[in-house]
Order: sequence, then C-alpha cells, then structure tokens
Amino acid sequence: MDAIYTLLYWVHVPVAVSCIPAFWIAVLTKKGGSAHVRVGRWFAYGMMFVALTAFGVFFVGQLLGVRLPGAWQMAPWILPTIVGVPAMVLWIRAYERKFETGRS
Repeated sequence: MDAIYTLLYWVHVPVAVSCIPAFWIAVLTKKGGSAHVRVGRWFAYGMMFVALTAFGVFFVGQLLGVRLPGAWQMAPWILPTIVGVPAMVLWIRAYERKFETGRS
C-alpha cells in the first residue's frame, strides 16, 4: 500500500509543479492561439488532478481525522480523481462548444 501511496505522491507533485510554467505560458501567449489553447488545457486538466487528489487526501485525513485501514487508504487519492476529472472535462468541453468562435 505504501508503494501505491508513494507512486501517487510522485505523480501529484510533478503535475502540480508543471502547472506553474503552464499557467504563465498560457497567460503570456496570444489568446486563442494554438500554444495558448494547448498549454491552457494542460494547466486546466493538471490542476483538476492536483486539486481533486489534494482535497480528497486532506479532507479525509485532516478534517475528518479518519485513518482508513489497508487498501482503503488509497480511496481519498483515487475516488475524487475518478469522479471529478471526467466531470470537469465534460464541463470544459461544454463551455468550449458554447463559446466556440469558429476557429479550428
């Protein structure tokens, strides 16, 4: 179980760190350009992953004071991501369609 926790931690942290330059690239490039869109999506999806995993782990561990037994310790890392990321991807796609300007 410690190996899975460690693996998720070492995925969580680099994704979070990679979102820092992605934010600035998206901010500083031409809005609507291909670089802006690509990097902006990486930032949005990366931050979704980071926020959901961090919130799940913090909420269960710190706020509720719950120490889950055995394999259940992975639930706060995995469940918010499994539910939240697809929901946010659908949300982003819906807004992209809603505000599409005809550019490809």
